[in-house]
Amino acid sequence: MNSVAFNSITCCCNYLLPKPEAPATACYETATFDGETCKWSVTGEQPEAPITKCNETASFNEETCAWVITETALPNAGEDSNLAVCSGIVPTESELLMLLELHQTKVVYGLAQ
Repeated sequence: MNSVAFNSITCCCNYLLPKPEAPATACYETATFDGETCKWSVTGEQPEAPITKCNETASFNEETCAWVITETALPNAGEDSNLAVCSGIVPTESELLMLLELHQTKVVYGLAQ
């Protein structure tokens, strides 16, 4: 609802409009009302996604306003006598020996075949 206020300095009537409702914002955004333009300005950018390993996925959580990294099982990780190892990830000698002994597997580097 509009209202009228008399400005004793300018001797004019000022018509007062209700402030528009603030826009919806993401957790990393801020809405600021500009009284001169009578508009909301939204600023802020989503944080950059983190670098993940080949068996990880990053997803943005709006509730915590943070990236969540989820580790997924490597494809073909020993179930058919092969052990998939992500490119760029070097398991330690003890990790490989343990897996080889447990699964009697052969190691295939790169993507699972």
